[in-house]
Amino acid sequence: MENLGRSKGNVEEKLERVKKFQFDVVDFDLIFGIPGQNQDDLKSDFDKAVKLGATQISTYPFIDFSFSKNKNKPLGKNQKKKMLGGLIEASKKNNFERTSVWTFAKKDSEKYSSVTRDNFIGLGPSAASLADNFFKINTFSVEEYIKSIEKNEAPTCLALEFDFRTSVSYWLFWSCYNMEINAKTFNNLFNENLLEKFHLELKISEKLGFIEKCAVGYRLTEKGGYYFHLVEQKYTHQYIDKTWRMSLENPWPKKIVLH
Repeated sequence: MENLGRSKGNVEEKLERVKKFQFDVVDFDLIFGIPGQNQDDLKSDFDKAVKLGATQISTYPFIDFSFSKNKNKPLGKNQKKKMLGGLIEASKKNNFERTSVWTFAKKDSEKYSSVTRDNFIGLGPSAASLADNFFKINTFSVEEYIKSIEKNEAPTCLALEFDFRTSVSYWLFWSCYNMEINAKTFNNLFNENLLEKFHLELKISEKLGFIEKCAVGYRLTEKGGYYFHLVEQKYTHQYIDKTWRMSLENPWPKKIVLH
């Protein structure tokens, strides 16, 4: 924890308290790729989280954001790859299954995700909202957020309007993150045929061994999961680093160009 500039806190005590309330989902976050960390450390942390009652374990590669001012840098790509492999092994050993690129859940348990939903409303500073045709982010400033609410005004500082192509691409991206591309869900949401809309992309991905057919459409293979893990890191860094840095500097940025 010291390598990330964070205090350790008593995680065990907090999880013991959570156990008493019998939540359907207890999600535990782990960061991997931290300097000084190895596969055994990560597997041990996974085992400990399960023992303390976690029903879902979300694992995130250490990504260095400019606004964080980290003194230490993430481990290299090959080391992260080994650690991700170690997490997959630890999940199988604990009767967990991979439910997204970076998430593992206890088999036959409830699943939870905040950003992979088809629509959601974000409440509070910096929270995001997604609807059929827009993506919005609230101001990062607590003071400005309160002022907006008191004036009965929307606290939105940035908005991106989605055309149809953007909407279906956004859905496909997060479906890949969830390791499953559901053809029926796509049809229900967009009234379009998945195979017709993304015929070329799906064909190439299947040929390269990134996806395979399953009962509901397609599922990412272990190879596909690894390569999407690299894509997700790039996306996370590009989106969060620039958006958060500029929004922290200016509560009402006029425009942010992500690419």
